[in-house]
Amino acid sequence: TEFSDHRPYIPGDDPRRIDWKVLGRTERCFLRQYQDETNLRVYLVVDRSASMGYGTIGRTKYEYACKLAAALGYIVVRNRDSLGLHLYASGPAETAPARHTLLHLDHCLERLQRSRPDGLTSTAETLHRIAEGIRRRALIVVLSDLMDDQEAVIKSLAHFRRQHHDVILFQILDPAELDVSK
Repeated sequence: TEFSDHRPYIPGDDPRRIDWKVLGRTERCFLRQYQDETNLRVYLVVDRSASMGYGTIGRTKYEYACKLAAALGYIVVRNRDSLGLHLYASGPAETAPARHTLLHLDHCLERLQRSRPDGLTSTAETLHRIAEGIRRRALIVVLSDLMDDQEAVIKSLAHFRRQHHDVILFQILDPAELDVSK
């Protein structure tokens, strides 16, 4: 916890939180307020299957997902929270444990840049494996086009929720995929 501000005393407040030094100087009661710092763990789960290699507007869906992951990762690390990475396609996910340094962010971004979209998608199976591997409560950010069995993906996301993880899902689609009439 870290000191953040003072506020006037209101009858019914806990007298243990009174700032006695301020009372001695001003002869008025003020309470010390604190801000709790959290140790949030954020795991970026990025799909690198062959379907993410599609793109009609000068960049692929995978490149867009990488840029979004880089921006989110930067925000997480600058807030002194931990960042982890899972890259997956048809095989086992390539992982980086959650850490909170800029050097670790750089390492994660290098992995994203080195990887290329390849292979089949097994989103649901991979998400189940990742959910089993993350023991402590975390925020899971999934970046995928979700070109997989929808029911199975929904069940795998529910697996995270059952383990009390928060989940944010970004479905990355190309404009050509949104308008099929063209």
